[in-house]
Amino acid sequence: MTERGVYTVIEGSDGVGKSSVVQYLAKRNRVERGVRTFTVEEPDSIRDEHGTTLVPIAEILRTTIKAKEFGRSALTNVLLFNASRRENLLQGIEPALAAGIDVFGARNFESTTVYQGFAEGWDIEEIWRMVLEATSEAYMHPDHTFVLDLPEEERCLRLAIRDSKTHLDTFESRPTDFQVKVNDGYRTLADLRGYPIISASPNIEIVGHEIWQYIHGQNAA
Repeated sequence: MTERGVYTVIEGSDGVGKSSVVQYLAKRNRVERGVRTFTVEEPDSIRDEHGTTLVPIAEILRTTIKAKEFGRSALTNVLLFNASRRENLLQGIEPALAAGIDVFGARNFESTTVYQGFAEGWDIEEIWRMVLEATSEAYMHPDHTFVLDLPEEERCLRLAIRDSKTHLDTFESRPTDFQVKVNDGYRTLADLRGYPIISASPNIEIVGHEIWQYIHGQNAA
C-alpha cells in the first residue's frame, strides 16, 4: 500500500515570501529525500514537478479573483476561493497525496479565515462551514501549517518593490488599515490554532531551513 503524501501549508500576509519558501521546500524535498513533490499557490492551480498546470479551471478563477477592477463582497470572495480550492482538491491535491506525492502549498483555507473573516468581517464559523462543504476534513487539517510574519514596515517595502515590477493585485493593493487587520489576524490565528510563527525577515534559505527543521526534526541538516 502506498504511503500517503505529506501536505504542508505556508501562510501569511502578502509580501512575506510564501511562494519562494514553498519552492525552496519543494526543491529540497525532491533533491534530498527523492520524493515526488507538487506545489500549489492558492487560488492558482496545483502544479507538478515540471511546473505543469494540473487544474486549468483554478488558473482561470485565479485571474478573476486577483483582478482588482472587479469589485465584490466578502461572501463572493469566499465563494470564488472555495470554487478554486474544491477543484484543486478533487483534481490535484487529493489524488497526489493518495499516490504518495508530497504537496507544499502557499495558502489554503486559513487565508480566507484571515482575509474574508478577520479583515473583511464575514462570520468565521460560517467560513469554516462553507470550506468544509466544498472540501474535506483532511484538506482543513494539513500535516503542517506555518505562518510567516513580517513587521508592517518591512512588508510594505517588499510590496512596493514588487509593485514597481508587477502591479499589485486586488488584495495587495488594499489600504493600510486592511493590511494591518490581515497581519493581526494571522497572529491571532496562529495563537488560536497553535501554528508556528516564522520570522520572514531573513533570506529564503534561512526561513526555509527553519521550517524544514520543524518538519523533519530539529537535528535535520
